[in-house]
Amino acid sequence: MGRSWRRGLGSSIAAMAFALSLHGAPVATSLPPGFWTKKSNRKDQEGSRSVLTAATFAAAAAAHAGWCWTSTACGSRAAPRFRLRMHAVEIVDAEIISEMPASGGDGQDAPQADPAEAEAAAAVIDAVLQLVEKSGVPVRNQVMEYKAEPSRSPLATCGIPELAPGGTKATQLLVAGLRAKGADADKAEVAAAVLCLMLGGLDEAHNLVTPHCWATPTTFSGPPKLGSTVFREAAYGQVIVHRMEGENLGEFGSGFNNSRYWLGQAFSLGASQHTIFAELRKDAEGFVGTCHDSRCLLRTMGPKWEPSLFNKLCEDVLLTEDPDTLEFCKAVQTRELQLLFEHIMAPDDSAAA
Repeated sequence: MGRSWRRGLGSSIAAMAFALSLHGAPVATSLPPGFWTKKSNRKDQEGSRSVLTAATFAAAAAAHAGWCWTSTACGSRAAPRFRLRMHAVEIVDAEIISEMPASGGDGQDAPQADPAEAEAAAAVIDAVLQLVEKSGVPVRNQVMEYKAEPSRSPLATCGIPELAPGGTKATQLLVAGLRAKGADADKAEVAAAVLCLMLGGLDEAHNLVTPHCWATPTTFSGPPKLGSTVFREAAYGQVIVHRMEGENLGEFGSGFNNSRYWLGQAFSLGASQHTIFAELRKDAEGFVGTCHDSRCLLRTMGPKWEPSLFNKLCEDVLLTEDPDTLEFCKAVQTRELQLLFEHIMAPDDSAAA
């Protein structure tokens, strides 16, 4: 069963073969090495493209052998909307952008940072944590750009000069600082995302966590990291990213709607209680004050922290704008991010859920 693939404006036949599965039957398909692009046919994302490498495509196909991977020759118009369980992907307009760099695949092949630079980067981490301890993390209703380099990054005005460039320059600095503090590559990226959330850098945080918990490439975060060791923490990061996106429309409906989806990914299948929840539930009692809504929330939760109920309170308070409830949500969200950061950065034996 041969497949014809369009490469750029030409019509060359692919050259690097690997096996896929079409409705349970093996199908021989091929792609040349290098970066390819994937075009989404969703009406709300018309013309959008995602970076797709041949290696990533092969790995994804192996991980999801029952899915239908098709070319335009099949006439399929299914986009990669995995959350709707549409097990089909269409690859169109494939184009080599650059060859893949050689890598050992262990995430440890980045060049070693200069000791002075590493120390300076680590100092930036401390500055972020001190700023958040002082100012907190308010409830947000923030429009996201879904770009690799956001043009309106709050990191530019957060008060930490080293992060003023925003985008990948800022996140690379944070990751370097966390690596200097002993985090491995996966943990450093997700912990950096938590720091970005503390400062309102939703797009930067989203770009960092998405490869660790989303199985397809995207235009803003690049190819997935299918072997990530921090899937759950990355999915939890997605919960908070889209909660802060609020009622604004994003990649899949409103931010709150998308946050609900990620709640199911992070806290489902018998794993509803995260390691930090017990302490978060305890600390939340101290933030109640005279706030009636927060007392009702904790009474409804009972002894266990329920993130879906807190999400709903954040959604409601954006409408009511009750000052006491806003202050409660700010205090809880600040503590949540602090605890999540500490959990990610803890040694493996103490970070196990």
